[in-house]
Amino acid sequence: MDKTTHEVRLIQWQEIIQAQQASGQNKREWCRENGISEKQFFYWQRRVRKELYESQVGGLVSVTQESAKSLVEVPLASASSNTVANGFNPEAVIAIGNVTVGITANISESLLMSIGKMIRHAL
Repeated sequence: MDKTTHEVRLIQWQEIIQAQQASGQNKREWCRENGISEKQFFYWQRRVRKELYESQVGGLVSVTQESAKSLVEVPLASASSNTVANGFNPEAVIAIGNVTVGITANISESLLMSIGKMIRHAL
């Protein structure tokens, strides 16, 4: 499969997966009602998650064990105190519930939206 075809299918399956999540139904039930092969759904769910993870490598600062479910502002005291071992230095940090994400200025809008959706579904 060429890169363009892969990207088109990935976008299509992201939309399908988001529709299932928004439905509130379990995955198997939703697939039956919408004529989607469960095998294909779970295959593409893995692919979408893998692509999303790979696009975020370096963007995730840490996942904490706290169970708070509110937005927490995390001020950046200084660049040196927020640089992690791999040299990542976020310009902004989003902390919601048990998820903390560091973001650089060059993050794409689509990646930021995907991160927001992932955090929302993680809570």
